[in-house]
This record gives sequence, structure tokens and C-alpha cells, in this order.
Amino acid sequence: MPKALSIATFNLLNLSLPGQITHTRSKPIDDKTYASKKRWIAGKLGEIDADLIGFQEVWSKRALADCFAEAGLDQKYELVARDAKPGLVQVAAAVRKGIRITNPPKTHWIEDFPKATRLIKRPPKRGEPLNTMSVDIRKFSRPVLNLELTLDRSTKLRFFVIHLKSKLAMELDSAEFRNSSVKPHATALGEALSAIRRTAEVTALRVWLNIETKGTRTPIAVVGDLNDGHLTTTAAILSGQPPVKLFAASPIGKKPTKGGDLGLYSAQMLQEYRSLRDVYYTYDHKNIMESLDHVFVSEEFYEHSPHRIWTFRELRILNDHIHFRADNDRVTSDHGIVVVKFDAAK
Repeated sequence: MPKALSIATFNLLNLSLPGQITHTRSKPIDDKTYASKKRWIAGKLGEIDADLIGFQEVWSKRALADCFAEAGLDQKYELVARDAKPGLVQVAAAVRKGIRITNPPKTHWIEDFPKATRLIKRPPKRGEPLNTMSVDIRKFSRPVLNLELTLDRSTKLRFFVIHLKSKLAMELDSAEFRNSSVKPHATALGEALSAIRRTAEVTALRVWLNIETKGTRTPIAVVGDLNDGHLTTTAAILSGQPPVKLFAASPIGKKPTKGGDLGLYSAQMLQEYRSLRDVYYTYDHKNIMESLDHVFVSEEFYEHSPHRIWTFRELRILNDHIHFRADNDRVTSDHGIVVVKFDAAK
């Protein structure tokens, strides 16, 4: 009989070792800042207390291990992380001991887009819409972490950790930036480039999931920082927009539907259906509160699915800290932490 399961996602705001080079224009942290950051993260790890935790903005595997040691949790979790080269930040995961990671380390990281990810529209025939475009992106800028887990004798789980491109405008290349007719529009163009990159990467992941999970009954959880809300195009592509049961007579759940084994349900949406008021946010930029950090789960976690293994219990957001941090604070995360709990279905 499967047990209850808890899943979390936590953006660590550039967790690195003292003196380690991260982003090209960012000054490395010192020993004092590192000690403070370890203590702060350790405190949050104790609050999270989840079976599976996905992390974003990890630059050092040792730094992540130091945080778990600081929290006294180093013997309770297996960490999957790797060191990042300058400018190439990574994601990571913590898996509670007792849950086995079964796929070999060489398959943990998805670097390349599936070949079927073809974002191209050729010149149209006469009278057709002018949709000509070609997006030539073939790798994830932040590789996806892919874990195959065994929870007990009969229950397996695919666990993915992602971090999509931020809304921050990309810097233009020097040729465009020197162009006097282009430079005034650098922000708009840079934000468009970021949005294209973010959309292409989530599409590549959806294609990968289609290929890997079609026709399977293995539960899936995808967690991380989408840098977009749960009702955006980005989230819609990732989720596959499976149907939901909103009234008792609805046929949803009686048999496999459009979403089938490919659809993912937003934990935020599951929480909203049980809330009198939607107050979910994980990020606050210039007093604009947004939900950027997400947990998506397959129909095995959806209580109206005939294939349910778990049912949704609750979602918590640890976000008080984002209101009290200064802009130059390198200790406290600028993202809220999402913790979702599921009970075993009876």
C-alpha cells in the first residue's frame, strides 16, 4: 500500500561556495555570507520536511551538502547535484532515504532537446497566414534533472526538476546593441528572446514527456521555477491541459480522457479548488506578486482519476521571507518555497 508523499520546490538564490564564480558580473560570496546562507537554508529545510525536494540555482554540490549537514539532515536524504561552470547554473534534488533512485547517474540530466522538437513554420502558400518562423534552440540552458524512483515494492515515480529562463531581458549581442535603430528597443527585444527561450524549453520537455510516458502508468511529478504563472502558455504546454471534474455528474474520471497518461495537474489549481480565496504567490517584484514556482503531478495524484494512487491533501507556501529581504540580500531566497502533501488513496 503506497504511503503519503510530500513534494517541494526551493529556489536557493545562487547557492555557491565562498569565492566561487557564478554569474559573470556577480561578486563571489565571502565566508561570513556563506555561513549565514547555510543557516538560513538549513532552517527552511527543517520547515519543509518533504520526501522529495527540487532545488534551483545550485552552483556547488558541496554547498548543498553543507546546508543539509547544518540542518542535521545529511543522513536522512540522498542528494543529486553537480557543480556548475561559471554562468551555467544547475538544478538539484534531495530524496528522502528509503526512496531508491534507480536510474544510473549518466541519465540524470537531460541536456538536449528531443529531435522531434521542431519549432519551424516555412513560408506559407498564397492566402495562408504569414506565420513564417524558425527557432533554432537545441539544448536546455539549464539541464532538466530526471530521476526514476522506487517508493516501495510496487510504486515507482518519475521526478523532474526544472528551471526555465527568467523574464529578465536577455542582453543583445554587440552587433544589435551597437545598431542605433535597435538599441533603444533592447529591453523589449531582450524580453522577447527570454520568452522564446522559456517557451522553447518547456515545449522540448513536453515533447520528451510525450515520448517517454505515453502508454505508461508510472506517476510523474515535475517541480521547479517556471518563471511563469500556472495559467500561462508555458504552464499550459507543460501540463497538457488535462480535464478536471467540477461537478458530480461530470463523466471526467470514469475512464481515461484527453489528458490520459500525458496530462499534468498543477498543485496550485488543486489548492484553489479547495480555497475560498486564491492568495498563492511565490515571488514579489516591485510589489507585483506572482506564482512562478510550481509542482505539477500526473493523474495518479488526481483524486477523480480511475488510476489514482494518492489524493491531494494540502499546499503550503513559505513566503514571508520575501517581504523582508533587501534587494542586495544574498542570503535569503527571493522565491517562496512550495510544499505539497498527498495522502495515499484508499
